[in-house]
Amino acid sequence: MEQKRQNKLLAFSLLVLISALVVTLLLKTGRDSNTVDQNLYRKVDLKKVDKIEMKSSNGKITLEYQNNHWKVNNDFDADRNLVEVLFATLQQAEPKRPVSSSQRDSLTKALQEHGVKVSLFAENNLEESFYAGGNSSKTEAYFNDPQTNESHVVTIPGYRVYVSGIFELAASGWREKLVFDFNWRNFKKLTATFNNPKGNFEVFVDKNIAVINNVTEPDTARLNTFLDHLSLLTVEEFVEQPKIQDSLEKTSPVATFVIEDIAKRTYELKIYVQGKQFFGLIQGNNLAVFDERKVLPLLRPKDFFVKR
Repeated sequence: MEQKRQNKLLAFSLLVLISALVVTLLLKTGRDSNTVDQNLYRKVDLKKVDKIEMKSSNGKITLEYQNNHWKVNNDFDADRNLVEVLFATLQQAEPKRPVSSSQRDSLTKALQEHGVKVSLFAENNLEESFYAGGNSSKTEAYFNDPQTNESHVVTIPGYRVYVSGIFELAASGWREKLVFDFNWRNFKKLTATFNNPKGNFEVFVDKNIAVINNVTEPDTARLNTFLDHLSLLTVEEFVEQPKIQDSLEKTSPVATFVIEDIAKRTYELKIYVQGKQFFGLIQGNNLAVFDERKVLPLLRPKDFFVKR
């Protein structure tokens, strides 16, 4: 009897162990089936990519590497910092998990109809493409692989960012924000014009030193600070608002800055104030919004640079 009882106990113990093993294997198999290839959306060699297309219902934006610069729609220089963010996103974005089965079909359809199709090219050869989008609150990003028709929640490990946001920027958002983006070693002359003609002045280079016209003893510290502010001036954003631009052009700018280089190319910026907002017209037709803190240091009349 005692032996029989021990055999039953051993059999029960073995059954418990087998059950535990089966559960463990099932859980492991379930985890393995949900494991996603972390390189699913980054199989291309990004060092070779020289063109990126982002196409949505709002139109198509093309970033292309030309003559050592990234261009936006073959028209404007691209913001170099944003291009770096874009490539960092492509390099680090990882699929966290497949979308739930209950939303798989609807989400995939939404991404392909309303998301952004991102296409990466190298020497005009399509290397990779996927759709990017997100939920309505822009807190969770999704990518869709058109080859497998699978969609995934995508994150950048260690960061709480909306990954798809970089692909949803408008064309104007990709433009270089630096106003006077030229080689300052070729600087020849700066002309500053204000509403009060007494404040007008010109700056030119004499023996590698910036001087101001008709000021025998300028305050070089103030002049150099002014030139630094001007050379580093950036816009907050470019805007396409014809009504505002038309109204501004009917008024006089509070200041106009024209830079000429040694090749006689000119770079012009007109500053306007409308209410409490500072606007600028760059090269006569590119409307931009400026931060007041960046503009005010530039509104300095000629007398400001006279040494006291």
